[in-house]
Amino acid sequence: MSQDSSIDSIWYTRCPVPTPLGLAARQDWFKQEFANDGITINTLQETQDAALRESHYDHKLPHSFRQGGNVPAIWRVPMVQIPK
Repeated sequence: MSQDSSIDSIWYTRCPVPTPLGLAARQDWFKQEFANDGITINTLQETQDAALRESHYDHKLPHSFRQGGNVPAIWRVPMVQIPK
């Protein structure tokens, strides 16, 4: 692990459903909030780097987070086999 714990960028990703994150991103609220600290806000959906985009699924990118809706989880429930 690096000794330097400073953060110069934050990455986010989200599912294409209505979320508070989507509203805040559309209004640039995160960019405005972190600009004075020299932190850039990036979205995985806008990068051309396939390795970075993969973090949407594997969550390995440092200083990143994901917010999704509950629809995929609700959709998945009938497919799960509950052991008896």
